[in-house]
Amino acid sequence: MFDKRKILKHGEHAEAVVLDSSMSGYSNSKGINKWHLKLRVHFDDGSTVEASCSAYPTGPVGAFNAGQIVPVLYLPDDRTKVEVDRDAMVAKATAAHQEGREGLIRLAEEQLERGTGDRAAGDG
Repeated sequence: MFDKRKILKHGEHAEAVVLDSSMSGYSNSKGINKWHLKLRVHFDDGSTVEASCSAYPTGPVGAFNAGQIVPVLYLPDDRTKVEVDRDAMVAKATAAHQEGREGLIRLAEEQLERGTGDRAAGDG
């Protein structure tokens, strides 16, 4: 547990590819399942290392899948000690949601400007 706190507080950022994942059977108070992960961590210097950790996905129906890229934090003095950077995952998901929302609004505005919205078609 000490390593996890140390990694989350002092860890460096990297990205990792999920090589394998399995649900642990444990869940948190919100019913989100914990996953055991095998990762290939890619560092800025071009090197890689395989590492394992456990993590919760960013939502109640979330999962980790082989081939998924996840942000991680690692200890510079032992690069095999990694934790999924859940805060970065949440920030990325939030940004993607906001971008999608803005795109839908933009599309609706463009449809109205072109007269192709529901009202122009006689539905409203």
